[in-house]
Amino acid sequence: MIKKISPAMVAGSVVLLSACGGGGGDGGDGGDGGSAPVQLESKADALRELTFAGTVINVVVNNLPDDDNADTARAKRHGHGNWGVVDAQRLFGPRQRAKQACPGGGKYVYESSTRNHSFDYFSGVVLSMGVTRETGSHCRMPGTGEQGEQLTTEYQGVLEDGRSGTLNDGSRYGYLLYGAGSEPYDRHFEVRDGNALLYREDMGLRGRVEARIAQDGAVDFRTVYHYDLDANSYGDKFSADVRLGSGTTAFRQYRTASALIISGPYQYRISGCQGGLVTASTPQAISLGEQGYPAGGSLRLVSGNSSVQFDFDAAGGATLELNGVQQTLTPQEVRAALTDSEPC
Repeated sequence: MIKKISPAMVAGSVVLLSACGGGGGDGGDGGDGGSAPVQLESKADALRELTFAGTVINVVVNNLPDDDNADTARAKRHGHGNWGVVDAQRLFGPRQRAKQACPGGGKYVYESSTRNHSFDYFSGVVLSMGVTRETGSHCRMPGTGEQGEQLTTEYQGVLEDGRSGTLNDGSRYGYLLYGAGSEPYDRHFEVRDGNALLYREDMGLRGRVEARIAQDGAVDFRTVYHYDLDANSYGDKFSADVRLGSGTTAFRQYRTASALIISGPYQYRISGCQGGLVTASTPQAISLGEQGYPAGGSLRLVSGNSSVQFDFDAAGGATLELNGVQQTLTPQEVRAALTDSEPC
């Protein structure tokens, strides 16, 4: 059971974390949102932004549609402290459909087709895709929690995905679209014990994730995506508004088995954290250690007139350069920031 809500929740749920459309419908982009800079004046500020950068890094790959197990979906909202978690099969593997559409009421329409899709974030590559499109109208899916609680998930809106076959170079492309036009893909989730409401969340997703997986397994994710959440757990209220990319500028994440490259803007505003607009880049590709934590390379974050750069070392620590001034971060400080659930 969830008994506490924290900023870590922005990384989960198929949609901190975690897309926009083509084919049969255009979900538009995630919008621009507020553009105020974050505060970057102290070491604590820098570590806070390292926490959120890690959350954003994980949201792209961990916000992809899962099966209809409400407990599994809820657990994945909390993200991961390390950066080595990649499950591309959630985008490229077979999708699981509910055995019974809307057993708790409402309407669900499932459509499949083959059509061309333009991958705008990959220079407009056009490919023939197998496309599935799901439209929920107050579609309710009941379930039972680990301790006998009554779970209800209700879906409203359009969720679409497309997948190419294997191309001549061994690569494959796929996309996910949340919402249609100005309407987001909404999900309401609640947990009850009898008549008592223990947990409730309302989540809206709008945008598109595009991805290419190479023959060697390297995955290139590009997205413009908007995620908002309002939740209440035992009276503890939490809200989040997170955007990856802006306009036609996609947030990019390129992963191999041992390295990570990211680039592009993201912005957030969540309970307890004012947030703002940040542009991320990796001047040197980040190498990932055995447990998926940074073990080399660098991450640079720029917001307004301020900047911070983390140069990671093999021991798990980093050299921090904040607005031109350098200091050392221990492996413990880096690890604590990457696993911090309450950075503000």
